[in-house]
Formats: sequence, C-alpha cells, structure tokens
Amino acid sequence: MAAAACSGGAGSDGRAALGGPTARDGSSASSASSAEAGVSLVATADERGSFSTPCAYSHSLADDPIVHTGHAGMSHRHDFFGATTTDASSDAESLLAGATTCRSAADRSAYWAPSLLAAGRPVEPAGVIAYYRVPVGADAHEVEIPPNGLEMIAGDGTATSVQPPSVVQWRCGFGPEASAVPVRCAAGMDLRLLLTFDPCWNGSDLGSPDHRSHLAPLGPSGACPASHPVLLPELTLEVRYDLDGTAGELGLDSGPVTGGHGDALLAWDEDHMAGEVDTCLRANRSCDVVSETSRLGFDQLG
Repeated sequence: MAAAACSGGAGSDGRAALGGPTARDGSSASSASSAEAGVSLVATADERGSFSTPCAYSHSLADDPIVHTGHAGMSHRHDFFGATTTDASSDAESLLAGATTCRSAADRSAYWAPSLLAAGRPVEPAGVIAYYRVPVGADAHEVEIPPNGLEMIAGDGTATSVQPPSVVQWRCGFGPEASAVPVRCAAGMDLRLLLTFDPCWNGSDLGSPDHRSHLAPLGPSGACPASHPVLLPELTLEVRYDLDGTAGELGLDSGPVTGGHGDALLAWDEDHMAGEVDTCLRANRSCDVVSETSRLGFDQLG
C-alpha cells in the first residue's frame, strides 16, 4: 500500500477540518524545511504531528486478549472497536486477517474499554477516535514506527482514587471541565472517555508479565528513559457515549468508578503506518481527519 498523505488541516476555529490543506497554516513548509536541515522539531501543545482514525463500535465480550489471553469469558465486559474479530485469543495475525470498523481500512487494530453502565445496564458506545501524535516536548524526528502486536494499557481498572488526568479523564462534549469519573451531561451532549498511553518502548518486548513494564512515560526532558529508548507515537483514545434515554447511576463493569482504563493491540498495514509516521509525525504535521465534534480537534490534552 502506498504511503499515506496528509488529508486534513486546521479550520479557522483551530479544529481539524475535513478536506482542508495538508497541515496547519504555516506548518507544512516550516516542518519540511526543518526536517531537510536536520533541525530538531520539538512538539508543542499547539504544534505537533498527528493523524487519527475514527472507529465504530464493533461488539462486546467478557474477553481481554492482553490480560486474559486465550481465556474466553474470564474478563469483565469490554466494548471493542476496530477489528471485528477481537476475542480472548486475538493476536496481530488474526486481526490483520479480519475486517475493521475503522474509517481507515489500514487500521485493523483492536481498541477496547470496560463497558459503561447506567443503572447496572450496559450503554452501547457511539465509537472511538484513535489519535496518534508526537508527545509534547519530544523531537518529532525521533518517532519510530510502532510494531504490530504491541500490547498497550492506559489507566488502572482497580484504581480507587483519582487517576492523573493526563492518562484518564471524562468530559462532556466540548465542556472545559474534566472529571475523574463518568458524569451525566446536558441533553444532546455526549460523554467522552479520554485515555492516553505511554509512548516509550523498551524496543524488544511486545508485552510483559505485568502487561505494562515494556512501555514507559516520556521523561521530563522530552526524551525517553534509557530503559525504554524507543519513542513511539503517543496514542490517545476518545471513547464516546450517548447517554440520552438512559437513567440511573453511572458505573463501570470493571469495578471502581475511578477505574477508567483501556487497551490497544496494534495491527496496521505496515506500509500505511510507515507512511503516516514519516509524512505526518516525523515532519510534525497535523494530518487529522476528524469530525467537528471531536474533543481532540486541537488540542485539549496538551
């Protein structure tokens, strides 16, 4: 498959616009010239390379191919997006052989989160947008292509206290207030769960016994720690729910209401992913193609 090209830029209100220029106003030329000159391209909250893929809801199962590999029905209930074949035994090979709900047919990754409950009953999610971005403070030139089969977890399903909003947060539409727990939103406004995954990889292991230690957060200097030297795209999932017509207390099927979390098992067409990383991330270009209702249009998490 040919390398992907940027297909969206920023609208006048600062959000990504469909069918716009290939990058934000003024960013394409400067990014390209900096890349050619070998000058560091440090990502900021206002200028960082990105691309995204919206994925519709696929199905729900009490399966988890990362934590309970091969053990069907052993997990709490999860909502799955992207790969349509995801179950307890899924791996990159099986995901790539199946279909996807993602707008980009090149993305057959599995994305999932615990089912949101209203009065104890599951709420069917509207979908997810998966954002791949240069971490703020990192040099865009250093971003590497993420490997297929990489297992990723963000958040802690057992957390009984507030988790960092840089990792887990809930929001109502474009509202400015973040919450550590799911909340009721005004009529017509959707609820969104935002999950951000660690971008630094140890370079050798697709998973680990605790399912986390093969990845690490970016260091305060903008560089990955020596133990995890490979900088990958920073993945953020935006899971959306329409609560209109539901009633009752909100909860999570996984347990504590403060235990927001989510998972990803990567499975991309390799040529397509290589093109996105090279064209969008390493050049520090914004290539997002998202709807006007996207929370992360630009750029709420920093």
